[in-house]
Amino acid sequence: MQEDKIRQALVELLYRNSYGVVISNIVISMAAVYVLRTAVSANWLTGWLAALYLLTAVRVLASRRFSSRSRDRGSILRWAWLATAFSCMSGLLWGVLGWVGFMPEAPIVLSFTVIVLTGLVCGTVPSLSAFPPALVGSILATVVPVALRCLTTQSDISGAFLFLLASLVAINFYYCRITYRMLRETVSLRLENETLVEHLQEERDRAQTADRAKTRFLASRRLPYWGSAATYPPARRAIWPAGRNRLSATSVGCSTLCSISRGSMRASSRSRARRCRCATSLVIFAMNSPPRQNNADLRGAW
Repeated sequence: MQEDKIRQALVELLYRNSYGVVISNIVISMAAVYVLRTAVSANWLTGWLAALYLLTAVRVLASRRFSSRSRDRGSILRWAWLATAFSCMSGLLWGVLGWVGFMPEAPIVLSFTVIVLTGLVCGTVPSLSAFPPALVGSILATVVPVALRCLTTQSDISGAFLFLLASLVAINFYYCRITYRMLRETVSLRLENETLVEHLQEERDRAQTADRAKTRFLASRRLPYWGSAATYPPARRAIWPAGRNRLSATSVGCSTLCSISRGSMRASSRSRARRCRCATSLVIFAMNSPPRQNNADLRGAW
């Protein structure tokens, strides 16, 4: 599964880099036609330019189609080999131009041809290293026609130019290998980071869910306990909002009873003690009774 994701990311990078290849083909081809207009026939240059532009247009359409469609494991390989075919055909067109432009008797044309081919071969490393077959095919298709031209042309610089091409190919193959490994490591690290982020998000969601469940459980367990609330006045006032008014009413009743007790000083001491005990019982019963206790219970206690 991880290998499929890495391959898909590399192929997507290959198609993103194809736009840079398209731009370079358009710009360099215009310069090549301008330089070779005096050494090569106009009909040949027109046909070559038309073929290159047609291939470039098809390549752009394929890139846009690749970006707009969903891809699976089998289709991603087909898209990769399609990009390889485009790279090989483009390299072959530039190789044919190198064949025509290899003119030892025209130093300007030869120098321009060497510069163009060298730049194209070196430019394939950053653009096509995401899929090594595309790079190898493009370089070989570009170099082989020029190498055959060097072998068939009797010139003093043919051997030196052939050695230059061979060295250039070997160096670019080496850098292709290094660049491909770096790209794979980069994509692999990115995918691992994405997996780690997803795992952390899942753990965060689980922790939040557990915290909400704990909060609901604790909220369901917060039931009023009349005994403890009755023995602690602040808790009693927090649970029973009407407790303060009831205590005020009870205090008024106690004051009235005490006034009655002071007014009846001539009564016997046993009668006064009985009234004080009744008033005390009434205060204690009122403080310890729940809020649903009605006045009938108070009259009964009295």
